[in-house]
Amino acid sequence: MENMNRVFPEMGEIPIPVVILAVCAVGAIIGLINGLVIAYLNVTPFIATMGTMIIVYGFNSLYYDAVGGSPIAGFSENFSTFAQGFFSNWEFQTFLYYYLCCNCFIFGVDNVEQNPFW
Repeated sequence: MENMNRVFPEMGEIPIPVVILAVCAVGAIIGLINGLVIAYLNVTPFIATMGTMIIVYGFNSLYYDAVGGSPIAGFSENFSTFAQGFFSNWEFQTFLYYYLCCNCFIFGVDNVEQNPFW
């Protein structure tokens, strides 16, 4: 846990929704850059995506080498619980099971309404 605040030492604990929104914003910016490369430079999407990934990974590696930190270290208990698949005192697998069962049921009902087999 000695590595916990090495990347941003002055930053305290941030709520999970704020972190999720920040990550989505950064991902949208990177996606916009990737889309512009594909649209205006006529680069194949797979190649542009792989190139963008390597560039972002390189920036991350340079930054973590400069500050002497590690990208994976000392998470709060709330984040660890969320990331390990627990969802409001339900295991995520249970939630996913019920979600898939409901979707299969709805798909079956919709399919029977469109193409009755009797």
